[in-house]
Amino acid sequence: MIVAPNNANYLGYLARPLVEPYVHFFELAARWNYFAPDPGPPPVFIEWELVDQDSHVFELGRMPKDLINPYFFTDRQTRRVSVVKFMVSDDFYSEHMLVPYLCAKNSPQYGRNDNKIHSVKLSKVMYTLPTLVDVKNKVRKIGDEVGMIRQEIGRTFCSGEKL
Repeated sequence: MIVAPNNANYLGYLARPLVEPYVHFFELAARWNYFAPDPGPPPVFIEWELVDQDSHVFELGRMPKDLINPYFFTDRQTRRVSVVKFMVSDDFYSEHMLVPYLCAKNSPQYGRNDNKIHSVKLSKVMYTLPTLVDVKNKVRKIGDEVGMIRQEIGRTFCSGEKL
């Protein structure tokens, strides 16, 4: 067990600049969450395919990425999930936020890929939550791909045109 000073009293207030970064980095502070326990993996994703001029897919990706340890850096993962939820709400956001980033990041001028990126194909993926009865009977679990819904957003060229 690790003990940190109470920052509500005067001595804790003085020690706060030294102790608080450590406590928050290692997530040792007690947190109250609405969900008990914290909800599982994110139920929405955006998947992309990077396509070259010959219409060959040379990279597949997904946002947010699955974390090895989802409990250590939850604040960063929460931000990523929030951005994806915002982008999934309207196809316009997905195309205008993610496509320019992927085109710039993977262009040959930045030395990322030898292939000339030509277009990006986006899809949104949503997982349905299983019922409590299915989870209890071990038919499904949170985050499985049984109830997955995939919708294609579209293919956008890096020049800004939409197919």
